[in-house]
Amino acid sequence: MPEPTAQTILATSLVPELVSDLMGPRAGLVAIKINAVLQDVIGSSDAAFAQQAIRSNPILAAQLTQRLQAIRGATPPSAANSGPPAIVHPRSVPGEIFPTNRLIDVAPLIMSVLIISGCIGFFGWILLVSQGERDHTTSNLLHLILGSLVAILTTTVNYWFASRSSPSAAERLSASQQTQQAEVVKGLTQSVRDNAQQNIELVRSIAASVAKPIAAYPAPAIAGTAKPIDVSAAAAQSKAADFNTSMAVVLREEGGFVDNPEDPGGATNMGITLRTLTAWRHRPTSIEDVRSLTVAEAERIYRAHYWNAMDCDALPAGVDLMVFDFGVSAGPEEAIRALQRAVGTTENGMMGPITLAAVARRNPADLTDRLAEERRQFYRGLSTFGTFGEGWSRRVEEVKAASLRMIS
Repeated sequence: MPEPTAQTILATSLVPELVSDLMGPRAGLVAIKINAVLQDVIGSSDAAFAQQAIRSNPILAAQLTQRLQAIRGATPPSAANSGPPAIVHPRSVPGEIFPTNRLIDVAPLIMSVLIISGCIGFFGWILLVSQGERDHTTSNLLHLILGSLVAILTTTVNYWFASRSSPSAAERLSASQQTQQAEVVKGLTQSVRDNAQQNIELVRSIAASVAKPIAAYPAPAIAGTAKPIDVSAAAAQSKAADFNTSMAVVLREEGGFVDNPEDPGGATNMGITLRTLTAWRHRPTSIEDVRSLTVAEAERIYRAHYWNAMDCDALPAGVDLMVFDFGVSAGPEEAIRALQRAVGTTENGMMGPITLAAVARRNPADLTDRLAEERRQFYRGLSTFGTFGEGWSRRVEEVKAASLRMIS
């Protein structure tokens, strides 16, 4: 069974019934469909961005859940059984799955009827031809035939009772395979629960807030921390200043329009690639569209697709810049994975309460150093490091210095 990805973990936290599909022969096709649904509903197949989008928009979350259910024609979660599949006796399932009218099923009955009929006929013939006096040999033959007939009847009755009340060897093997399958499903379900606790809480919050406007949502709390996030006016102003500072650093590092044929990202302007701009505008775009991109639109893209997608408002000052700039350079999922490696939490590419709680326990300056090293190692592993490595390394040092200034 393939390892669960960030996209499949997000999908199964919303539609648990997909777990059985993801561990079966259709796993690859289902995973492709999940990515396509995320791209169509959210506008991006990036799991971190999708998580942030549905967290802030319950209506979008409901639409995503409905589309994911349509992948397998699932019933609504309230009516579905999300536990491991029950092990059933093959004779208790519909005939379309385990046919009961096959010749192999009725052949023993036909043979039994023929044998019993033959014995009864032969017994009657002996009685008919031996009317009157019977010698010793004839009597013994009658007793033998009668005993055989009783034995055949007993064997036939026992066979049919046994065959209709207990599974055959093949059926017992099927039950054993179903037991193993149930254990696999149980293990994957536990993995989903362990690696996507934030998504489970998201589903609960959506169910509890159907009749409540988004503006009425209370301030979120980070699980495992001593106090909830401070969303006071002063704190909001401070995080807005952090975003502006981080945005200035990113724009300085990215520069203006570049179309380097050796850059796998293709044409970029202020760090925004043609692919990112197309996803943002939800329509085909050209290199000229990238060239004419405004600073205001670039900032909106960075806010939605990177800063909010990685929940940078919940990170300490300085650390938010390190994560944000790495996400711009390598993608939000890779940046979150680097942060999770740095703080020692499960590496799933999704920013959740467990990761945030671990970040809160770390010294921001030490964590900044660790993130810088994670970033260096990532760049060294790229095939284009020989071409762009010097610029990437310089950027790491400049962003690290800016982050430490924000911390101090």
